[in-house]
Amino acid sequence: MVVDDKVRNFFGILLYTKRILTVTEILNLAILFLSFYMIYAMPLTFVNEGEPKMLAKALHLPESKIEYNNNRANSLVRQLVAHTHGFILCMILFYALFFVVDCESISSHIADQWLDVIKVLINIFNLLGGCFIYLSFVTLYRTTLDENNQPRNYYGITVLFAIAYIISYVICSMTVEGAKRENVHFIFSIICGMYQGLAMALLFGRFISLEYYLKELTAGESKLSRLIYNYSVIFILPLYALAQALYGVLDKAQSHLDAPQSHDLAVFKSIVFLICFVGKTFYFIVLFHFIEKKYLHVCLHMLLANYRVPAIIIRSLDNDSYRIPHPPLTGNLTPLNGKKFNYKCIQIMGGDHSHGGNCELELLNVNENMFQWQLTGERTWRQEGGNDTIQHRVPFKWGSHKGIIFDDKTYIYRFTITADTEVNEGISFGKIILADDNKSIVALKGNYYQNRGGSVVWGQETIELVPE
Repeated sequence: MVVDDKVRNFFGILLYTKRILTVTEILNLAILFLSFYMIYAMPLTFVNEGEPKMLAKALHLPESKIEYNNNRANSLVRQLVAHTHGFILCMILFYALFFVVDCESISSHIADQWLDVIKVLINIFNLLGGCFIYLSFVTLYRTTLDENNQPRNYYGITVLFAIAYIISYVICSMTVEGAKRENVHFIFSIICGMYQGLAMALLFGRFISLEYYLKELTAGESKLSRLIYNYSVIFILPLYALAQALYGVLDKAQSHLDAPQSHDLAVFKSIVFLICFVGKTFYFIVLFHFIEKKYLHVCLHMLLANYRVPAIIIRSLDNDSYRIPHPPLTGNLTPLNGKKFNYKCIQIMGGDHSHGGNCELELLNVNENMFQWQLTGERTWRQEGGNDTIQHRVPFKWGSHKGIIFDDKTYIYRFTITADTEVNEGISFGKIILADDNKSIVALKGNYYQNRGGSVVWGQETIELVPE
């Protein structure tokens, strides 16, 4: 139709002849050179002693851990920047070689066999760029540093994949001629384009999660900055990743630029390169801003401080012992008001001795599995090692007011001991022993921990009902 011809001629005048291709390639080269200069590893440093303390408090970490985590975060940022520079260098060579092919004043003086070599190099550099993008994703996803914050061998499989691709590509392109060689270029360009698109999708997915963490940080910035963060990370970067899959189509179209529809193919190729230019621009802007504002460092600190938390939560949900007991056991217990007990404690840490005496239990109140009691006792004797038992002339007073008995027949309570010159506190926990009726407590057996003179001592305790 006449209208279609006019539209085609309009876009042909606007976008074609090889000029628009060279323009889009120059734009991509320009943003790559600028980004290589602008993006560098900016470490997070503390300007005073109070900053590590505030960070430790915010992350619920000991202050000694903050310096280690900060060194680790700075090392990860350096790794990410190094992989970004590797990607930039590969893309510079990629677009420079494309510029040579698309510029008629240059390509017309190059023999066909060397043009084939350039096609191979273009695909290889595109794949290597994808490898660096994938390693950038690995840096933000896996553990790439050892305990001393030195790099691990996290790139071995990626290197093997790149070597296998290059060797296979070179062998296949050297063993075929004519149309078959063009098919080889097409197949391997599809592989490298899809690989780089997959790597970008993985990396940009991590950036989406980081952008979610940074919502509170970016809230104080201008509306334009927040829009750039939001739309570039959620829409533009994924579109940039999708454009990589079209690279194989461009390679196929390159061999048909002399066909009658060559104008349409050039327009399509120019649009794809323009999308890549916009994607690179916003990716480098976001990355530079994340590093320059230390947003990336903050996210890495959060990940390093909380990477064990999900596992702890899952274990807590899966383990019944972490859940509140239900139904309570205490509602079925027989009251023990006025019951007499004898007790014995064997101290394990804090001195090899044992002691004991008697106690009386008065159950005051029961509210589900929480009980309030008056457990009062007297420590009447003490035995050092295997020596004779020493009777206290003035018994030590001790008691407990509140405790919990769980439905699995375990208990815990807090106690206070009043000695001659000091008052010591501690906790006791263990299991209750029931009588045959499964309602009457006949004994409590467990462990105790208490402070004594600024130190902590602990041992085993047994409290047994005195038969009437």
